[in-house]
Parts: sequence; structure tokens; C-alpha cells
Amino acid sequence: MPVDTRRRLQQLRRRREEEEDAIEDAVVIAIMLEALGTANVRRNRFYFTRPVLLSPKKSPWQILRDSCDEKAFFILTTGLSPTTFNYVLDCGFRDAWDKAPVARDDVSAHSEARPHQRSLDADGALGLVLHFLNSSMTQFTLQEVFGIVPSVCSSYLQHGLELLLKVLKTAVPDATIAWPKMTDLQRYASLIRNQHPMLENGFGYVDRLHLPVQPSSWGCGNAGCIL
Repeated sequence: MPVDTRRRLQQLRRRREEEEDAIEDAVVIAIMLEALGTANVRRNRFYFTRPVLLSPKKSPWQILRDSCDEKAFFILTTGLSPTTFNYVLDCGFRDAWDKAPVARDDVSAHSEARPHQRSLDADGALGLVLHFLNSSMTQFTLQEVFGIVPSVCSSYLQHGLELLLKVLKTAVPDATIAWPKMTDLQRYASLIRNQHPMLENGFGYVDRLHLPVQPSSWGCGNAGCIL
């Protein structure tokens, strides 16, 4: 048999084997995904109910909030000092929380807000949002920390995130994120290069950056980011 023909047959045989392996891998992946989906359905049947949770007024968050312990806990959990936390509240978050109805399927967006009937006041809502943004807590853990059931946790998070974004955009100028001017970029790059000669054209560093990596539970990871 000619060498070219033998080589061609070997290539065809190798290609066929690769295709068969790919099909087997696809089948295995499909089976695993189906099994994981079944496991997730079973796992999601378990959730916190009101009787097994602490009252929001006696929750770990409320104890932390009342302590205003800046060094030990407050900055670690919310990312803000008590003074800055109160500043955001007073800049419009408290008013927005008290006046805007929480979006629900059975509540009109134009209905009257009832803040006194909510599980969390404005302080608790802002704390919940900041815990979510600043930590790697799952919603299950947030529910334990704030003493709220899953449905309340989800709706309050969504509503609180929208309000916080609106307040930061319109009422807190210091929260504006702007691209540095060229002169500032050059100065920042020079400062970084003095400390780290191998890094060129870097102008900033974000420490303890939290990135969402678990869409099913809104978890997040830890990383450092050089800009």
C-alpha cells in the first residue's frame, strides 16, 4: 500500500476516533447536566420559613447596626464606615425606601408604600444591599443574618439595588466614577512603577474585588485587579 494512502487512512481513522470520543463526551455531559438539574430542583425545595428565623429586630444585622463598631465589623461587612452609611441614608435612600413601594406581582407600581409593615426599615435594606455587594454571602446566609424569608430577601435586594443606584447617581457626587485625566493617569502610572518596576502603564489597583461567579445564588469571589 502506498505511503500516502496509508497516511490518509490513518488520518481518517484518527478523525473517526476523535468524533466518537466527542460524541461520548457530549453524552456524558448531557447526563451530568440532567443529574445536576434534578439535584438543584430537590435542593431548592428546602428553604427558610418565618418560624425558624430570628426576628429582624433581633437579627445579627440589628446587633451590628446598634453597636456601630467601625473597626471590628461595620467596614468589614458593609464596606462603609457608620458615618458614610448614615450619609447615604440621609442623601435620599431612606426617603426613597419609605416612599416607593417594593415591586411585587400582586402590588401595583403606583400603590402607596407601607414602610411600617416591611420586615426591614431603610437601615436594614441598605445594610442588606451592601452585604450583598461587599461580601461572598449567599442569599441563604443573608436571610439568616437579616432574619427574612427568601421571597422578601429577593424582592428587597432588587428594590434596594435600584434605589441605591438612583441615589448614588443623583444625590451623592462623591460616588461618581470618572476616567482620570491624562496628567493624572501619568502620575498614577509613575507612582505604581516606582513601587513595581515591572508594571508599566498601570494607573490603579482594586483590592478584594468581588466578582459574581455563582449565578444560581448570587455568590461572588475574591480577586485583585490591576488597571
